[in-house]
Amino acid sequence: MAYIGRDTDKISNVEVLDNITFDGSSSYTLQKGGSNFTPSSANTLLVSINGVVQAGNFTVSGSTIDFGTAVAGTSTCDFILHYGVGLITTPADGTVTEAKIGTGAVTSSKLASGAVPNQSAFKNIFINGDMSIAQRGTTSSSTGYQTVDRWQLNTGTQQEQKTDTPNARFSNSFEVTGTTAGSSGYGICSQRIESKNVLPVLGQTCTLSAYVKNTGTSTVNVSVEVYRANSTDNFSGLTLLTSLTGQAITASWNRITFPSFTVTDACATGLEVRIFRYDASNDQEWLLTGVQLEAGTIASDFEFLPYDVNLRRCMRYCQVLINGDVNNYSCMGFAQSANLANILFPFYVEPRVPATGITVQNVNGFGATTVASGGRGSAATFGQASKYAVHWQLTTDTGSFVAGYPLFLYNYNTALDAKIIFTGMEL
Repeated sequence: MAYIGRDTDKISNVEVLDNITFDGSSSYTLQKGGSNFTPSSANTLLVSINGVVQAGNFTVSGSTIDFGTAVAGTSTCDFILHYGVGLITTPADGTVTEAKIGTGAVTSSKLASGAVPNQSAFKNIFINGDMSIAQRGTTSSSTGYQTVDRWQLNTGTQQEQKTDTPNARFSNSFEVTGTTAGSSGYGICSQRIESKNVLPVLGQTCTLSAYVKNTGTSTVNVSVEVYRANSTDNFSGLTLLTSLTGQAITASWNRITFPSFTVTDACATGLEVRIFRYDASNDQEWLLTGVQLEAGTIASDFEFLPYDVNLRRCMRYCQVLINGDVNNYSCMGFAQSANLANILFPFYVEPRVPATGITVQNVNGFGATTVASGGRGSAATFGQASKYAVHWQLTTDTGSFVAGYPLFLYNYNTALDAKIIFTGMEL
């Protein structure tokens, strides 16, 4: 019997299955194009045998159709139609493909908070979370800001930028070595987040994640404390916002995620996030990288920024004048006397606040020269600064400058790794 009606090929939610060849059995395998086919349910099938549409005369289990009684081998299957999405209120698991979703159909308003990983640009509230920038140096036995930019050692005996990383996507990690004396048995590092950078996440639930690796003998967990500044960008006084449950650390790199917490409106003054371990009896040497604080309840993939973008963000808080290739000129100034050069260093990036001082490393790696004479640096002193430039003075061990003459700062000896670190811009 021929099928009378609209061409089923023109109905998008109807599938035409292969006709069955009956052999006297009651059960048969449903197929489409020679492959087994599983319908949504028996109610979505329309079957005709010998010109009679079978209504409720069969059951379906997987790709098997059972007519309850034997179907004579002389019977003819006229057609089998499967009515799909249009007749189903809930699609079967795993049946909605990418092609079925219209372009632009998935919007942020359709997604619950935390339903998908955070995809926003600059989602990481931390700066230099991949530990790739270290303008000041790579190792120090002092606390404070000494090595990896934006990260300071609060308590401990050693801090170092390392090349031991979780995978090839990371170039560096930050190593913390804790003290082991009684109540001082802490290894604490922290980052202070400027108030301007906290504002976008006020009132939101945030999640902190990091890659960690144990390189010492201690097995204690990694813990976190989050504080807010009592006044805007002034961290001399702090109030504890939350303590996050410690997460396990092992001798292999592992990504840990801490419980989510709410950044209250009171945190508009700035945040200090301390990451630490406490063990008064064992060596707490451990590595940290890929540290991310983001809005949402799920830790998304770590956000890698271009190196130059990451560097410029760090320069808001620290800028360093270093010697490069021999005889490479870097700054201009003028001679105040025979061996005293006034140098003007224009900031690469506008700092958070004007510098208030300098830290000098191997100053005799610098030199100053006029057209007629030059001298090697023996001392450097801070002059004054704005948010655009710093004035400082270089005293030379030898020199015969003519007062008032213009001069150039140059690199006298690159082996000395000379640096002038402009300070006072950090939080």
